[in-house]
Amino acid sequence: MRRLASIFVLAFAFPGAAEALEAQPGDASRVVNAWKGAGATDDAVLPQFIFDNQTLTVALPAHASEGCVHVAIIGDRGLGFRAKLDGATEDPLVDDDGRRANSSAGAAELVQCGKAPKRVYIQSHSGRGALDVVVAFGPESLPSLQYLLPSRAPGPRLSLRDVPGTADRAPLIQRLAAADVRAANDGFAPLPRVKTAIGDEGNIQIPDFLREGCHLVEVFAEDAAHVAGKRIDLDAEIRDDEDGRVLVRDRSEAPDAKLEICVASSRGTSIYIGGAAPGTAITITHGLSPLPASVPTLWGTAARGTMATAVHLHRVQDTVSKPVFLAVGASGVTEVPLSVEPGACYVAAVARLRGGLRSMTVRARVGLLESTDVRGANEAALVAFCSGVRSMVPLEVEARGASVAWGLALFRTTSGHWESR
Repeated sequence: MRRLASIFVLAFAFPGAAEALEAQPGDASRVVNAWKGAGATDDAVLPQFIFDNQTLTVALPAHASEGCVHVAIIGDRGLGFRAKLDGATEDPLVDDDGRRANSSAGAAELVQCGKAPKRVYIQSHSGRGALDVVVAFGPESLPSLQYLLPSRAPGPRLSLRDVPGTADRAPLIQRLAAADVRAANDGFAPLPRVKTAIGDEGNIQIPDFLREGCHLVEVFAEDAAHVAGKRIDLDAEIRDDEDGRVLVRDRSEAPDAKLEICVASSRGTSIYIGGAAPGTAITITHGLSPLPASVPTLWGTAARGTMATAVHLHRVQDTVSKPVFLAVGASGVTEVPLSVEPGACYVAAVARLRGGLRSMTVRARVGLLESTDVRGANEAALVAFCSGVRSMVPLEVEARGASVAWGLALFRTTSGHWESR
């Protein structure tokens, strides 16, 4: 297994390697692209294979820069490990300033500024598998792994440096540049920026804001931390002009706001922005990408946009083919027996078709393993699972509300390995 692992090279400094990596979707690629876009340089590191209770010693490349060394270790989400740079203390009660970390959902990040470390130690305590080790040299303020890979985040703990404009009060030009990097890394083409100001009533509305596609919208306040003695805390939401329904909103306690949504038609939508004093200058960045081609169209544009949002937010739009199974259901708990191929992996997406939805939960059970997505009042939910040796997998949809109808689409994920067999 070690000999097999050694033939896969994750190389950034070698000619052509970065372009090849960027063409392959994956968490390591996202980190590489974001760090390079933020001004870091990187070197080649061989992927590693780690066994249960094994400690790996990985030699880090030398670098003449006196900046910071960032190391991202990315494995399967079920892999648990500890990592530390050489010279980091083993004392768990001592904060070692980023030089020591436990994995979260199979990923960990280390950073050291000043004297560059020579090696990183990785100790597995749960499971075995391949690890991608990404090394970058650059400023201390590179986007964090938790920010770039939110699905790997440990939960409610959040570093303030990961919220644009809160901890360091970065200048507007820097926050806009970071937004451009995020949008490009996620495949969004930039649309013209909008510069405007909060109205006299403390909010602003921009009509006819969206057209067909998936949108990434970020709203930024001016550099000042306070305006007219009030703290800036921008909130934003996008509403359907026809029925006033809120399609997506951001009410976090931050100077800036972020919205991400897919719509399947150029229907009337408006963006509403508030949370700052009248006259506060704001800048809106807007990125657009095509709708995932795999999302079915038979249930109408509203349902297509809802399901496309769920598929897009999970970043699976480029890894699934057309649906292999479709179904519809109503309020209550419905069990759907899925006929699957042994050894294959699937994504199941459920979207509201009509009715007043209060909550939606989707569960897929494969033996003792259960994948669950609890979405509250959100209008779509998504789970991923692999069938193992089974040819039948029970999927449970629980929809609560008044006269609710939902649609289910099952996609089989694709990969070069699977398709070449």
